[in-house]
Amino acid sequence: MKNLIQLSLKFCTIESIINPQPLDFSARNIKSLNIYDTNWNNLQYFDILGKLDNIEFLDISLCGLSASYLKNLSPGCNLKLKSVSCESGILDIDDLNIIGKLEIIEELNLSNCVFHNSGFFKLGENCKFFNSLKNLDLMFVDISIEDLNFIRKFKNLKNLSLTLSGLDLLYVKSYIVSLHLNQFITNIITYDENFKSLLENLNEMNINNG
Repeated sequence: MKNLIQLSLKFCTIESIINPQPLDFSARNIKSLNIYDTNWNNLQYFDILGKLDNIEFLDISLCGLSASYLKNLSPGCNLKLKSVSCESGILDIDDLNIIGKLEIIEELNLSNCVFHNSGFFKLGENCKFFNSLKNLDLMFVDISIEDLNFIRKFKNLKNLSLTLSGLDLLYVKSYIVSLHLNQFITNIITYDENFKSLLENLNEMNINNG
């Protein structure tokens, strides 16, 4: 286990453990952890994330984790983590504070997440990855104008996924065009002329919208 660098437990069912004992977790060199759609709650008390100083790729999507779980991340991964996926998670200000400390992250998937008493913009001005983030997925997330303005701060963002329902598309059109993206993915709003105009602008600028 000491030499293990990749661990994938996708679609697993982990049974509850009665009277759990302290875990001597020796696989501290893991660089990739994927527990997609696994009920990780039964292992939360082992603090495995706190022991992974070298992790570069983390996928804890659809795991039913409670808010504030990401505060268990080891500070040692702040200069290592490149990709984080928390699809369908519940995030609060503690989670956002931890995410904001990741200095070289390139890909962040928060699609279908619920922000508990917070919002994406709460990453704040001290967010460490304004220059490194390239791919951001916020599909099926309630987005505010504050969130949109905050996204502008990611200077090298190339691929963005957003749900536009409930937003002023006239404003969004000029906003998206100003980001200089390679790809923009969103939900289809067929009844809104401003949405059709947005697609036309994206096509004119050779921005992939598929």
